[in-house]
Amino acid sequence: MTEAEFLRNQRWRLGIIRHAEEVAHNVAKTSRYFGISRNTFYKWYRRFEKLEKDGLKDRSRHPLHSPGITGLEIIA
Repeated sequence: MTEAEFLRNQRWRLGIIRHAEEVAHNVAKTSRYFGISRNTFYKWYRRFEKLEKDGLKDRSRHPLHSPGITGLEIIA
């Protein structure tokens, strides 16, 4: 993904949050309108409250811990 796509996603998520706060005043209706789950909305909203716009950026999906990973001695 390019930087422009990351910024576009960030602006889109911010627009959804603003819509819920200023227009609809209803998370369920806003989520349905934009085709996202309420859980996703609240995840974005909590990150926005904590980190503001930086919280709406995409995050890595790489796991922090992989206990079942093949050992390096086996790979070698």
